[in-house]
Amino acid sequence: MLLIFLAAALVVGLLGLSVLIAAVAFVARAALFLVLLPFRLIFLAIGLPFVIVGAVLALVLAVVGGSLLVGAGILAAILSSALLPLALVVLAVWALVRLSRRPAAA
Repeated sequence: MLLIFLAAALVVGLLGLSVLIAAVAFVARAALFLVLLPFRLIFLAIGLPFVIVGAVLALVLAVVGGSLLVGAGILAAILSSALLPLALVVLAVWALVRLSRRPAAA
């Protein structure tokens, strides 16, 4: 009976000690957070203009790049529609010339 009482007292004591350590750690973390919060806010305020400038530059580059891609697509469509019939005629002429210059089979 005494052994069970001592084991229970040990478990309850360790549980109480762990709760005490957790409470102290929570208070220490809260105090550290409150002490370091102004520095974190200052660094965020310093970095905010860089984030805004980066977002604006990304937007400008996306618009310019998209416009260039659309323009290149339109130019490719114009050139392919204008040059495709000419390319087919050149291919047909080349094939006829190649066929006519073949040596005769013996």
